[in-house]
Amino acid sequence: MSFLEILNISKSYRKSNNIIQVLNSFTLTIEKGESVVVVGPSGSGKSTLMHIIGGLDKPDTGNIIFKGENIFNQSYPIDEYRNKKVGFVFQFHYLLNDFTALENVAMPAMIAGTPINKAIKHAEFLLDKVGLSHRYHHHPNELSGGEQQRVAVARALMNEPELLLADEPTGNLDGANTLEIMKIFDKLKSEGVTIIMVTHDEKLTQNFDRKVVLEKL
Repeated sequence: MSFLEILNISKSYRKSNNIIQVLNSFTLTIEKGESVVVVGPSGSGKSTLMHIIGGLDKPDTGNIIFKGENIFNQSYPIDEYRNKKVGFVFQFHYLLNDFTALENVAMPAMIAGTPINKAIKHAEFLLDKVGLSHRYHHHPNELSGGEQQRVAVARALMNEPELLLADEPTGNLDGANTLEIMKIFDKLKSEGVTIIMVTHDEKLTQNFDRKVVLEKL
């Protein structure tokens, strides 16, 4: 049984009177612990694919099979999949400005019902892991862009997901901060986390086990 099977995924959108096809019968199998980078021009369906894999969007046709189960079956616990099985990192950090870095990281666990003290302790561990032990009590607007994105990575790892989806996670960062994020991903890969990342930066593809190229339809 494969870890993740993306089977014959097709997706289109209506724009004015036109139907825009972004994915057409796309199939890919990913094994546990594998790191895959997805590249392609704008409009080739990279972000759409990530949203479908993460259960944030549904395909027109096709299935996502995670550890032998179709996540789009009515009986499948899709909320649990999104909250516990998958971690998301986007180009924008989406941190909540009213909360500290520590609270932002702990929030997914608290939403899942983890006791506050336990959630905070694990959030501290994760912020330490991404090099931000000195930023626990800082709010997002008190952090640099690179620090904000590292907090977002820590938050994505809060519920110990088996699959990390990163959609242009370094798109807004300079070279030094991009390197910091990629070092974190390399460490996660060594720990057995399965990673799928979208990027426009060809230099970043060298660190991954496999590169998948999407073409604009």
